[in-house]
Amino acid sequence: VILAMDVLEHIPKYHLVAQKMVNSLRPGGLLLENTPFEREETVPEGGDYRIHLTSGGVTMQEALGETMERIGVPPEKRGAFKVWRKKGGDPDELAKMWPAV
Repeated sequence: VILAMDVLEHIPKYHLVAQKMVNSLRPGGLLLENTPFEREETVPEGGDYRIHLTSGGVTMQEALGETMERIGVPPEKRGAFKVWRKKGGDPDELAKMWPAV
């Protein structure tokens, strides 16, 4: 399991770090992350978005690649952390470690 809570948005070219995390996971491994990237037009007036670097147009799914799938919290649930699972591995063994969400 890798945790990355409110970290990746502070890293230029975060997608390179995301790929390193994926490469570190075994099949069935989990990545729990929260990346509050904000576009300037979505920040409330007077809000401060300067600490959040842009994603460079790369979505988290694109950064993680096809070997990762999002599980758990629905994608439209904004503000919640995201759970990603690396594809592969024995489904029965994975179910013992991480029951269906």
